[in-house]
Amino acid sequence: MGKKCKEKECTVKNAVFNYRGSKGGIYCKNHKVDGMIDVKHPPCEYEGCDTRPLYNERGQKKGRFCVDHKLKGMIDVKHPPCEHEGCDTRPSYNLRGQKKGRFCVKHKINGMIDVVSPTCEHEGCDTQPVYNLRGQKKGRFCVNHKLYDMIDVLHPPCEHEGCGTQPVYNVRGQKKGRFCVNHKLKGMIDVKNPTCEHEECDTQPVYNVRGQKKGRFCVNHKLYDMIDVLHPPCEHEGCGTQPVYNVRGQKKGRFCVNHKLKGMIDVQSPTCEHESCDTIVMKKYDGYCTHCFANLFPNDPRTAEIRTKSKEIQWVNAIIQQFPTLDWIWDKPLYVDFSGGCCASKRRIDLRALVEHPHQGLFWLCIEIDENQHRGYEDGYEIMRYNDLFLDFSGKYVFLRINPDPFQEGLDRKDPPFEERLVIVDREIQDIMKNGGVEELIDVRHFFYNDGGSL
Repeated sequence: MGKKCKEKECTVKNAVFNYRGSKGGIYCKNHKVDGMIDVKHPPCEYEGCDTRPLYNERGQKKGRFCVDHKLKGMIDVKHPPCEHEGCDTRPSYNLRGQKKGRFCVKHKINGMIDVVSPTCEHEGCDTQPVYNLRGQKKGRFCVNHKLYDMIDVLHPPCEHEGCGTQPVYNVRGQKKGRFCVNHKLKGMIDVKNPTCEHEECDTQPVYNVRGQKKGRFCVNHKLYDMIDVLHPPCEHEGCGTQPVYNVRGQKKGRFCVNHKLKGMIDVQSPTCEHESCDTIVMKKYDGYCTHCFANLFPNDPRTAEIRTKSKEIQWVNAIIQQFPTLDWIWDKPLYVDFSGGCCASKRRIDLRALVEHPHQGLFWLCIEIDENQHRGYEDGYEIMRYNDLFLDFSGKYVFLRINPDPFQEGLDRKDPPFEERLVIVDREIQDIMKNGGVEELIDVRHFFYNDGGSL
């Protein structure tokens, strides 16, 4: 038996924690000081790790590595495994009132609870507690019963000052996250979630063969006949589109835009912060749609921009509403994740989305709002622009060039209402999404231009 913990009123008689290099323990696990390690038990064999090792090859009695650094095939040799035949997981579930676990979470019997981990201090709550006051190391309450000003003290937040998001990004080879997606450093990858099985691909895998529940490959490396197994498709028979529509108040989509039922709205995309407004929004206007933002903040400089770009914004909002499943990018320089960063020319496209077609692969669907048919632009400007974009991303482009202003058809001046124009463009986008038909590297289609420029 070792020395008693030096903390007053502590009853632990086997203190094992002290500073590195010391031979005897002076504090227990609950009262150890920052920087102290367990000096009585050999640490994990991974260089620089002071965690107590529990993992080794089956049949061994002494641990060599901790859970973060265990080698493939190693199991916990210090604790009896789950009683389910063939399961090596550490058990924590048993009937209420028992102190030792018999089954793991996967094989627990109906009515069993976690009897090993501490539970929330709220009476009758069996949830693991992770919330306490800042500076504390043990959780006292769960997320539903936490007290005012309590934070998650068991999972260190992102290392960026002031950020409370759970970190999942670190350099390749590490297992603990240091930064969140917004504050990750260059070269960091997601080290907490499974990645695509394709060599050196760090993308989250969502594709597998039908009937499987875990993804194996990403969209770029999926094998033939694989489908997205993590996101259920539209409930309409035979439709494989991701669903985003449901009745108001629900959080999961049931139908796609083509098969939504009457009264359903987009419940997946962020909507305007203004009460009773369901318009889908982008980040540019602080969570508001352009109409609500302009009315609520008339003196904001962005409101003046809304007024000068009113026609472009009207088209952008309408197309995003019609096709919410596409990841639209509005008025930003071309950027392609798999190309390694921002492109050299910094050319902008009014609205674009990267489309994956089952037969034609990836191509950019680009929407350009050409007020007055861009008649003020010099000859050759657009050709030069297309060339720059193609050098930035040497793939296929489909440009829908939309003139929102009056145009000439023979001797007649035409100015159809916005709703009629939208129907024509909507039909064209649906045809592209369904049938492809993108044969040229740069396919330019004009709408509402003089003499036949409307399809």
